[in-house]
Amino acid sequence: MRAVVKLGGALFRRDPDTSTIKHMANALTRFVDKNNQLLLVAGGGENARVYINAARKLGAEESTCDLLGIQITRANAELLRIAFPEETSVVIAGSATVAVCRSGASGPEPTPELAKARARPWPARRASRKSVLN
Repeated sequence: MRAVVKLGGALFRRDPDTSTIKHMANALTRFVDKNNQLLLVAGGGENARVYINAARKLGAEESTCDLLGIQITRANAELLRIAFPEETSVVIAGSATVAVCRSGASGPEPTPELAKARARPWPARRASRKSVLN
């Protein structure tokens, strides 16, 4: 089975509830353990809106505000990636998209979109335990 799950930005509020994030990662890992494919999308939430509004007040162009929101959303995706168990293969496949599979797991071939995302350099790259944020 293939699934896309969007985790709203409220999960990554100013003081993220790490136990809830870890609980979500564990539940999603159980889904992947059953030979399923999972694509996660992290939202930007209030943090992104606060930074975007602050940038606007400081006179930033709209494109700069957009980029700032994307950076916050990437940080949320990175926080989610860190919550997965070490043996889980997690790929940051886009601005705020996380692809999850079991390391060494055999299963259905990845979708063409995921294969394409894995082939791109930045922002799509295999995530190690270190941060992928610049």
